Amino acid sequence: MLHNTWAKLGIDDRYSARMGALLPAKLGTVARLPHLFAQANNITLPSDHPLILAWCLFRFAGRVLDDIQDGDRDWAVDSTKTDLNGSTGLLFTASWLLNELENYGVESAAAYDIRQHVYQLLLRVCQGQHDDLTLVEPTLEQAWEIAARKTGDFAVLATWASCRMTSADPIRLTAARQFGFALGMMSQIRDDAEDLWDRDGRQSDFVDVQANSLPVAYTRSVLGETQKLQFDRSLAAANHSQEARDLARKLIIDSGAILYLTVRSKMYLKSAYEQLDILDIRGETRDSLEAMLEQLQIVASASPK
Repeated sequence: MLHNTWAKLGIDDRYSARMGALLPAKLGTVARLPHLFAQANNITLPSDHPLILAWCLFRFAGRVLDDIQDGDRDWAVDSTKTDLNGSTGLLFTASWLLNELENYGVESAAAYDIRQHVYQLLLRVCQGQHDDLTLVEPTLEQAWEIAARKTGDFAVLATWASCRMTSADPIRLTAARQFGFALGMMSQIRDDAEDLWDRDGRQSDFVDVQANSLPVAYTRSVLGETQKLQFDRSLAAANHSQEARDLARKLIIDSGAILYLTVRSKMYLKSAYEQLDILDIRGETRDSLEAMLEQLQIVASASPK
């Protein structure tokens, strides 16, 4: 559908191909979130529904922009520059698709609410990214706020909007929001925990002294001044020293950061289950959502799975 949409909007094949190249071959489990929450509200969304496509495009565009801003892509390489432009195109495509909701049977009042809510949340996501880029050594509280805006609020886009298509009940909408937020936070916690280890030939993401990950922020919050100085020195040297990287990782693990994050993840898991009960989601839809939650749990372990 996307290539047809771009053709309809007068976009030529070269730019369509550039945008299309940024999309993964498989959408992944979390991409089913809008579909499952719509199903929970007794409607079935086709795979080419504007809400599903918009959610996926916002996610993929955000990943590209996040990689560029985090330095995971070399700005000197021309493909990074075209990826930046391509991801911007995906964002505008997603916004245009939301204008099509009424043509897919969504009532005008609901469609208006969805668009307003999506754009407000996306601005909060951008605020979180700004803090992530500008806060050199955030406190633990600030690190949680960044995670809430960048990931928690973003997941709410799918759950709240899917629920709002058929319901204006504030209790159901609040539960949908809180479920999405809990799922998003579990996802961020798991990502930050997994990033402690080198994987697939890439160094751990925590090695940058300015990395604002939850494990790093927690470790800084509990270490004494001497150990904190040692920790910061290890982080600063970790990009070019395996010994420094190993020491920084050890200090994080010894601080209890993984156990702390495991407990927080289980708290969000409990909240998510409570929202499913409030929404009275049952059967295969509930099974799918619970499986999604279970995949996001972390284990209080000193080694990756």
